[in-house]
Amino acid sequence: MIEVTKISLENFKGIKPKTVFYFDNEATSVNILSGPNGFGKTTIFDVIEICLTGGFKRVEIFDNVQKKNKHNNKPFFQNTDGEDVILKLWLYNSLTNTNHIIIKHYDDDESPTKKKYGRDFIPSDAGNIFTTYLTTDSTLFAENDFSELSPIPQIEINNLFYGGNSTVDLASIYYLFNYIQQEDSIYFLRKNEDDKGASLGFLFNIEKEEREKQKLHELKINLTSQEISINKQLAFLRDSLPSAHKGDYQKLFQEKKS
Repeated sequence: MIEVTKISLENFKGIKPKTVFYFDNEATSVNILSGPNGFGKTTIFDVIEICLTGGFKRVEIFDNVQKKNKHNNKPFFQNTDGEDVILKLWLYNSLTNTNHIIIKHYDDDESPTKKKYGRDFIPSDAGNIFTTYLTTDSTLFAENDFSELSPIPQIEINNLFYGGNSTVDLASIYYLFNYIQQEDSIYFLRKNEDDKGASLGFLFNIEKEEREKQKLHELKINLTSQEISINKQLAFLRDSLPSAHKGDYQKLFQEKKS
C-alpha cells in the first residue's frame, strides 16, 4: 500500500516560504483538512495532484475559455516572480518498505515558458513546464539540490503505482477514485456514456471484456457494411441482365432422333 507521508511546497500559489505538511500521524490513517475557503486546503490538493498526475485538471477543463492571444508574465501557480517553485510529495510503500520522493521543479531561469501553445504561461499548459524527478533518497526532501538527479517522464509515476507493464494512466482514474473537486462534485455524471463505461470497466476489473466487446462490435459493423455492399452489387447485376420470358422450344435438327 502506498501512502502520502508529507508534502513540501515553496513559492506555490498563496504560500511563499517553504512549508511542510505532515500526514504520517500514527494515531490515525485519516487526515481531515477543514476550515473556511482561502486557507490553503485546495493548494495542498493541487500539490498532490500535480505530483501524481502531472496536471491541474480544474484549470485544463476550462482551456476553451482561456485567452491565448497574448503572453502572461508568469505561471499562475508562481507566488513571487523571479523565484523557483518547488513541490515535493513523499510516498511510503508499506509492501516494500520503500520511500519515494516525487519532485516537481519550476526553474524560473531554465524552465520553458510554453509547451503546447504559442504564448507564454497559458494556465492549461502549466503542468507541462515543470521538471519531474523521482528518488528514494529521503534527504532530498529537505534539500533543493537536484543536480545528481535526472528528469523523468510522467509515465514513471504511473509505473510506481501500477508497474511497468500496466497500461493504466494514473491521470485517467485519479479524479474518479481519489479526488472530487469541491466545485465539481458531479464530475463522473457529466461524462459521456462511453467515458462512463470505460471508468466503470476499470472499477469492476472488466477492461479485457470491454476490449473484446469493442472488437466484436467493430467486426459487426464491418460485416454489416460488407453485406450492404454485396447486396447492392447483386441488385446491380440483376438489373443489368436482359429480361427472359418462358417460350416454346423448336427442334433444330429434324432428322435427328430424339
